[in-house]
Amino acid sequence: MIKDDTAQKIKSAASKRKKYGEMIFGPADFMKDRDIMLGAASYFFAVDSYSFFPNDFAPTCKKAICALRASWLLSDLHTDNPGKGWDELYLRFRYVAWTGYERSITYAETGEETFDNLKKFGPDIDMDYGFDGALYMMAYLGAEHRSYIPAEKQYQKFKYYRTALAKVFGFGKSSKLKPSPLLNTAKDLHQKLGAVLKEIDQGPIDD
Repeated sequence: MIKDDTAQKIKSAASKRKKYGEMIFGPADFMKDRDIMLGAASYFFAVDSYSFFPNDFAPTCKKAICALRASWLLSDLHTDNPGKGWDELYLRFRYVAWTGYERSITYAETGEETFDNLKKFGPDIDMDYGFDGALYMMAYLGAEHRSYIPAEKQYQKFKYYRTALAKVFGFGKSSKLKPSPLLNTAKDLHQKLGAVLKEIDQGPIDD
């Protein structure tokens, strides 16, 4: 349940948020059935709003999930309306999703944010892969944003991602209990990151 002080903070920035959103998506009538444009606008507002939520709401992870979903819709908007700048906004939200997932994993490890109230990790609406899904998305988006990572930090960064993926598909009985689509994609990405580490060639790869 949203506390009064949190709700007040969100309301206090509503007009500014609405003005900024309309500059990008145009007037938004959320009483109508949502099309791609309204859906993208919804996630845009959600990403901004979660900045006001306390740590026990897992706001960083929720922002990452919303940013990722926004990027999917922005990709569709770009396909339908090329040359309108949706591709640039797509890239922006992919970056927000990547950094959000990475920070949320760090916060989970340090206890800075709790996931106790996070009912679904997504990333899909109808498919929840739990914390394993968050680990996978961190590694997937990290690999996608390799050019943003300083060259001297890439080896350690991708080694960290590869270790996280190893936790996803696990070993023995635990791995058999996990959804096969996630296991297969995690193993595939694990191998690709291994190739990246060999390419960087800054040290041995721990299996």
